Amino acid sequence: MDVRAYGKGFDAYYERAKSEYGVRFIKCMVSKVREDLKTKNLLLTYLNEEGELVEEEFELVVLSVG
Repeated sequence: MDVRAYGKGFDAYYERAKSEYGVRFIKCMVSKVREDLKTKNLLLTYLNEEGELVEEEFELVVLSVG
């Protein structure tokens, strides 16, 4: 995954988000995002890097095009 840190200390911030807070950066092709009405979380359906269709539940999703 190509993540660019644009300032002093941003690389450390990125690594800390992953290691301490469990932030995951997933490179994929998103096919659907919907809300779980019980939990209010987001259900994300996507093709992973192996080409498999996966559905996971997340509290927050950030979609970005690079």
